[in-house]
This record gives sequence, structure tokens and C-alpha cells, in this order.
Amino acid sequence: MKRLVVVIPLLVVMFAMTSSPAGISSLPSGGGQWESNITNYVDGQDGEPSVAVNPTNPDNVIVTYMETGGAAGALIYQQRTPRLEDEVIQTVQSCRYVVTHDGGKTWRMKMVPTTDIVMPNCSDTYVIFDTRGTAYIMAGNYSIAFPLLDEVRVVSSTDGGETWSSPGVAVRNSSNPGAGLLADVQNTRIKEYIDRYWISIDDSTGTLYITSVQTWITPGVTSPRIGPIVSSHDGGRTWSDSSLAAPVGSPHLGAAFGKVAVAYEDSACTCVVFAISSDDGVTFARRNSSFDSDSSPQVVADPTREGRFALMTMMGTELISRITNDFGVTWSSPTTISQAGTDNRFKPWMSYSRNGVLGAGWRNGYTDGTYDFWAAVSLDGGGSWQPARRLSTVRSLAQHPVWVGGDDTSDVQFGPDDTLYASWGDWRTGNLDIFWAGFPTR
Repeated sequence: MKRLVVVIPLLVVMFAMTSSPAGISSLPSGGGQWESNITNYVDGQDGEPSVAVNPTNPDNVIVTYMETGGAAGALIYQQRTPRLEDEVIQTVQSCRYVVTHDGGKTWRMKMVPTTDIVMPNCSDTYVIFDTRGTAYIMAGNYSIAFPLLDEVRVVSSTDGGETWSSPGVAVRNSSNPGAGLLADVQNTRIKEYIDRYWISIDDSTGTLYITSVQTWITPGVTSPRIGPIVSSHDGGRTWSDSSLAAPVGSPHLGAAFGKVAVAYEDSACTCVVFAISSDDGVTFARRNSSFDSDSSPQVVADPTREGRFALMTMMGTELISRITNDFGVTWSSPTTISQAGTDNRFKPWMSYSRNGVLGAGWRNGYTDGTYDFWAAVSLDGGGSWQPARRLSTVRSLAQHPVWVGGDDTSDVQFGPDDTLYASWGDWRTGNLDIFWAGFPTR
């Protein structure tokens, strides 16, 4: 997410409001492929979705997203008067989610309950379920002066997204209330500006992990944008101190069997480095690979086989996967995921099902700026891929010409029966809406 930098007076108004209904969609009879618009909300631009399916009740699905609305949306997109939100007016961006309990036939839109008066803006959400059916939403919250007041918060729900816990703070800036600025200064490390966060869960231990982009200011040293990691053993209520997961920002992460791993590009070796930890990210063993990537690599852990991780890289215009079965010591030969003969791929995502099916999704861009969404699956854990499938029924229009942030990611996840679910931002209506689609893989 590239946050909008807009000079707008901070207006905070307490107001209660009933959530507006999201779009209606229906899954097709017979379990075939489907696609539909699940936000269809004209007063804001909805992007950066994530999707999660309750493993104890596959009819319960939550899709989170970020809306660029409020005063910033009114200014940039020439929209109507900013709307009053559930608790405060988000002057730049807000976090929302839609939830269904009937398999996608009907949806309800709600606010992600992590904001407050001090930090009323919200961005970069991600939702996951654990094996017991508890949902977790991670979100960034910030003031209008976001480099100064900025933190990542996590809430949980045991009723499928109807009610949520009080937020736990996973990462905070040094200048935030309760951050301990003096201790940071004594350690010559001041943390400012948190961006693009990722959350993962290790099913075998229940441990939650978060990585992000963090600027650490050290006197006399150029400020790096690095990728710290934190962990939680109590469902996101409390979090560990941050440690270094990667010397570059925003690494994706995979966790299983008590191990957590990230991958990143290293200019020192001109290669992808696989970093794996056995102590919740306190220390990492770093292994240089024999290959590189043209964009940030993504790593996911197979929850059915200890030591197996899948890695997705970009080479030219192709998405490539590799598998390790020995914690990154050796890697398989590269396998092409994406379909051939198209222009470029962007905003990809990869994930394992809880049964070991590997899936990937991406937006495919064309020379006129339009794009559509594709996905592919591997039923053997990543050894081979089925032909890619186009999930978009029509192409999206090109993004708004003054778009400066708010739709940096897409998502692909699985239900308990290995049905693939995808979500992405799409401009086909003239507004940025969240679409979801999917198909059974078995």
C-alpha cells in the first residue's frame, strides 16, 4: 500500500451508523467456477483485498479491503461529501470487510474495529482463520501525520466475524503512546513509518507472525527500510519485540511445524536468500539460493509436510515456482505457473491449502492498461501445475489516472474442501470494487 499524502484538515466526529449492504452474489449450483462483485460501493475506491474461509464452516467467508474515501476520496476522485463512519471520520483511508454465512449468497459490510481518535485512519488489512475457526484481522492504523503515529493492530473473532476482541498492538512507532521512546533512543534505534504488513499462522503451534516494512533511524547511518518480524502465542493479544527477518522491507512469510521463513532478494549475492527460524524469528539461518527474481519473492509453508516450502519468483513476465523439501537447503527445478502469450503479470499471491494443495493467482496486464485475474493450482504440492484459468469474466478498465495508492495486492486462499478463492481490486464499473471468484480443485 502506498499511502495517500494529502493535506486535509483532521476532522474527527463520533457517530454511529448502520453498515451499508454490500453487493449480492450467488455461488453457482453444482459447484462450478464463479465470479462476482462483492462491494459495489460507489462512494469510495475499494482495494487491497484478502479472503479467508472458516475451516469449521465453509459457508463463512470474510473478505477485508481498504477504502480510499472520506475527505481524501472526495478530493482525489471528485466524490460526494465524505461519509460519517461507524466511529470516526477516516480522513484518508478506512478498513472494511464483508462477511457471509451462507456461502456467498448474501454479504454484509462492516468496519474493521481497530481505529480510534488518535489513529483514525486504517490500511493494509489481512484476514486469516486458525484451525478452530477463530478469525484474525491485522490492520495498520495511523494519524494524518502517519510517519509519527503509526502501528499495526490485530483483532480476533470467535463467531465468524460478527464481533471482535479489543485490538492487540503488534508493531508501533517509537513516538507512539506506550512505545518506550527513551529505551529506543538509548539503543540508538528509533522506529518510524510502518508499511505493508503480512500475517501468517503456524497451525501446528497456533503462533501468529507478522512482518512489515519498518524504517529504523540510527544516528549517523542511512535509514534502511527493513523487514522486522514479531510473534504472538496468545491469539494476538500480546506480541514479542521485533527482530530482523530481512534486510529489505515487507518480506512474505510461511510458517509450519515450528518454523517460520521469509525470502528476499540480496544484492550482495544477486540471488534470492531463504531465511528460516526455529525460535519464532529471534534468529534466522540464511541460505543463498542459486537463482534470482525480478520482483519480491514469496514463500509459503506446506502444513502437511515438514520441511516443504514453496517459493514464487518473477522472471521476465513469467511467474516461476520452486519447491524445497529440506528447509531450503536444496530446491527443485523451476516450474512456470502463469499462462503463456500475454503481456505482464503483477500483484501475485501464493498459498497452500490445509490439505497441501498449492495455488497461485495474479493480475494479467495488457498494453492498453486493462487487466484480468488468473489462477492456477498444483495438486502435488508444487511439483506440477494445472493449466492456468482466467477468473475474470471481462477485463478491468485501467486504474484511475490519479490513483496513487490503495490497491497494491491481491489474494488467493482455499476452503477446507480445497476450493480456491481469489479476491482482487477491479475497475470495470468505473469505480474500484472488490471482486471474488473461485473454482473447486478436486
